[in-house]
Amino acid sequence: MESIDAALRKSADAQQQQQSQSKGTSADDGVLDVNSSNYMTYDTFFSLRNRRKWSERLTAIPFIFVGMVSGATYLSTIPLGEIPDFGTGIDPMFTISACVLVCGALGFTAGGIFGRTLWKLMNRRELTRMDIKEKVYFEHIQNNRSDPRLSSYRNPLPDYYGERVTSVKGYRTWLKKQRIHESKGLSKADLD
Repeated sequence: MESIDAALRKSADAQQQQQSQSKGTSADDGVLDVNSSNYMTYDTFFSLRNRRKWSERLTAIPFIFVGMVSGATYLSTIPLGEIPDFGTGIDPMFTISACVLVCGALGFTAGGIFGRTLWKLMNRRELTRMDIKEKVYFEHIQNNRSDPRLSSYRNPLPDYYGERVTSVKGYRTWLKKQRIHESKGLSKADLD
């Protein structure tokens, strides 16, 4: 079984030959070329992905708090009699609580966006290499994932987009789970 780097090296070489024939040279030649100083290993790629994910999550926490506090502050200035019940007879306190939770969800979304932007600003040098490697990685995921039509209650589809993969070892485990899912689904299809 060849490693992910070896398989991607072959596809990258084919893509580079295709690009060099059609365009001449491109800015991303070194990212996929193992012999280049600009090459990004998958260990580096996965560590950058993990840092990006954590920066998004960690910045979302204060934004949730700020969103909920600002929503509660604004909503506490509105008299309870003026809060609409939308014809359902819901208590205004439940409506205010739901609005505060929505403000927290909006804060979570804004925090994730802010965290990703902050991560991009801090990792500007790695950004183009990361984008190229991520595109190749997701093409590889797309080519190796199991057919979702083989899913059932007893055979759920494991991690369709490969979002939980955090290392090369995790990628190999993901591949094994995809093959197991496919074989279970095909053996069940043969029984039907």
